[in-house]
Amino acid sequence: DMSVNYWQDKPLPLTKKFKKDLLVNNRLVIIATAREFSQSWVDFIHTEIGEPDALVFREVGSNIGGAELKIKGITEVLKQFNCVSIDSSKITVYEDNHEYLKALCDHFKCSGEYIPSQQGH
Repeated sequence: DMSVNYWQDKPLPLTKKFKKDLLVNNRLVIIATAREFSQSWVDFIHTEIGEPDALVFREVGSNIGGAELKIKGITEVLKQFNCVSIDSSKITVYEDNHEYLKALCDHFKCSGEYIPSQQGH
């Protein structure tokens, strides 16, 4: 069961910041992963971080590239929350994959921060 890997992950260094951001009413917190959906992943997020406004994950069996998956998923979330025309200077992407970070920042024309992790990917 691949879902066991989630519990072997260490929360990213920004976990405390995410928890604080969840308390800000006008801040949209989206957690995106290139991993397949798993209830144990959702449980891990809720246990280690809290309940973000949205989760983006890979559909089971999908082979879409990780950066493309995150861009599409985040775009859908922004539409759901009526944030399509959000000022890109108000978006910050935190990512532990350099390639994904560049793709996300280029696409959303926003700032980003590389956060090295010990994730099991």
